[in-house]
Amino acid sequence: MVGLLKFTFIFTLPISIVCLLLLFFGNHHDVPFSFYVITFASVLIPIFSRFKWRQLEAAEIDNNRTITTTVLNRAPEFKASHHFESVGAEMSLLVDEKQQQICFCHKNSFRPQIYNYRDIVKSELLLDENNISTMHRDHCGHDNGGGHSLLGYRCNRRIKKIELSIIVDDMYQPVYKIKFLNDGYGLLENESEYKRAFEEAYQCHQLINVLMKRGLDSVKPNETVKSTGTTTVIEPTSTVLVADELRKLSQLKDEGVISQEEFDAQKKKLIG
Repeated sequence: MVGLLKFTFIFTLPISIVCLLLLFFGNHHDVPFSFYVITFASVLIPIFSRFKWRQLEAAEIDNNRTITTTVLNRAPEFKASHHFESVGAEMSLLVDEKQQQICFCHKNSFRPQIYNYRDIVKSELLLDENNISTMHRDHCGHDNGGGHSLLGYRCNRRIKKIELSIIVDDMYQPVYKIKFLNDGYGLLENESEYKRAFEEAYQCHQLINVLMKRGLDSVKPNETVKSTGTTTVIEPTSTVLVADELRKLSQLKDEGVISQEEFDAQKKKLIG
């Protein structure tokens, strides 16, 4: 419905402008009454379409935020100190500094997906699917974005999508994406709405880098860290980590992502 209203607004707006120009600057002799009716309708339709489109978007955002709150209530021990949300509030990223955990809540999720800081592997900042900055757990504090000037705005380039891709150590759902801008027509990089979306995405990107560093700093003496290629794997040698993995597997089983047999097999591997 929102897409149809947007299309109606974009399609009828130029027609209304042309009709108004003809009405004010054209020859008014022998102008048929039907032309005034068409002009009135061409002006009224885009106004109504935009109003209704904004109204439906606001209602959808409120509904998605309510769903996020409901989902998060299923993990009462998680206390959010930072909160980022995607366009339309479809996906939320929350941070619990005290427990050193992050949480992803999607509007279609039954349970919140909670991870420890050390489970975060990588964060990528994307403009129109092009990676302009990468923060990796192995190189915390170093931007592998190829030397791009992240805050250097251009006036002539339109950007349709700003997205943050966060990769976690989870073989069932390793990637979470948060869209800070999703505009079909695109926004110029010097527009205030674009700047606001980009700076929020960049702030979240830098925060993830801080969380990865804290996650590595929290590795206990009885845990070992292996480097394999470009990734770092923290082996779950402590009972706390085993419990975390069992909790995640239990959530996946409850949601129907894995079967009871798969759960039992993974549980056996963890417990040994």
